[in-house]
Amino acid sequence: PARSHLIRAGQRGRDWHYDGTDDYSTAGDLSLSVKTIAFRVKPVDGIASGTAYLIDLNGTDYIKLSAQGLTGLIQTVGFSGAAITKYVDGSVGAVISDDKFYSVVVVSDTGFSASDFEIGRLSGTGNSEFEIFDVRLSDQELTAGQVTNYHTFGVSGDAVTWSDWWKSDDQSGVIGRNTIGGRPSLTHTNIT
Repeated sequence: PARSHLIRAGQRGRDWHYDGTDDYSTAGDLSLSVKTIAFRVKPVDGIASGTAYLIDLNGTDYIKLSAQGLTGLIQTVGFSGAAITKYVDGSVGAVISDDKFYSVVVVSDTGFSASDFEIGRLSGTGNSEFEIFDVRLSDQELTAGQVTNYHTFGVSGDAVTWSDWWKSDDQSGVIGRNTIGGRPSLTHTNIT
């Protein structure tokens, strides 16, 4: 099940909490060449040390949050040969702190295979603690304006055609329904 949180004043949503021990979600092979990854994330209990594996496309190309003193740094690993732009809350950047949700968008000029898609761990290892919702993938390279729209409008719409979109506000049990018809759902393991 998902937990409730405030997205913006007057708007409630739901998120998935990964406890860092045995929680993860997987959708397997999405048969998709990903150029944009977007999500809302909140570190849990501070960013004191270590690494949180947020999104893993295929065991080689992934997004992690690394502790940098009292803040965290959104980092991409793999994505060989690509020009990567990272956005936090609609602006180019990669630094976040704790105790609030951030909209994070990673845009690549090259598509990467989502052949073993996972949230919350890296290729079967390294479970991480954080909260996340509104996970989206696109085979398009988003423009800066589209990223701003994603941050501003979020779950209400942003004029982008998404290839996969797991909202997390309509979840129950162990399945995260993909809002894009005919696309794979997430299978949750130990998510609260």
